Amino acid sequence: ARKFKAKPRFSVEVTAFTYPVMGLWGSNGDGFYIKRRKNDVFMAVFDALGHGFRANRAMLTARRTVESYSHLQISTLIDIIHMEIQKQNESGVSAALMRIGAGEAEWASVGNVCTKFFLPEKKTAIRFPEREGILGEKYKTVRIEKIDIIDDTLIAIYTDGLSSHLDIPPYRRKLPLLDLEKDLFKEYSYP
Repeated sequence: ARKFKAKPRFSVEVTAFTYPVMGLWGSNGDGFYIKRRKNDVFMAVFDALGHGFRANRAMLTARRTVESYSHLQISTLIDIIHMEIQKQNESGVSAALMRIGAGEAEWASVGNVCTKFFLPEKKTAIRFPEREGILGEKYKTVRIEKIDIIDDTLIAIYTDGLSSHLDIPPYRRKLPLLDLEKDLFKEYSYP
């Protein structure tokens, strides 16, 4: 008889939201993409420069590119997004891309998208710094970060609509995600 080592199972719960600038409903430059596959979850957050329809088109170009190529390595995917936005002559885009598998997250960003990991045994977050550059304009080589994650790890990926001082104390991390999302937006958003 053969014995197979079982792959560790993992559970991911996701909530996401974006609010357009008042008066520009339907033309938001912020966006996200989430795809659950058999062995991982892929997430991307986008923030196009500016507001209005041009920013919306740039974000949609980035999102469509991710939808088509999310199976590729993150560094390759970022290069493709950059080229597609340049080809469309769209507004620049900041982005964070993350692939979460059993026990590990792989992440990279370009521009002003912040990522924080709140591990259950730690009081403070592990913050992955924003990387310099803008997709569609210019950026330096992407650095892929990896982090071990465990059950009940909370990951916050957000753009300049929320304060970089965002914090989630351990007692709040147990809230249902939709309640936590609403609380964080009220507490840390700014116009």
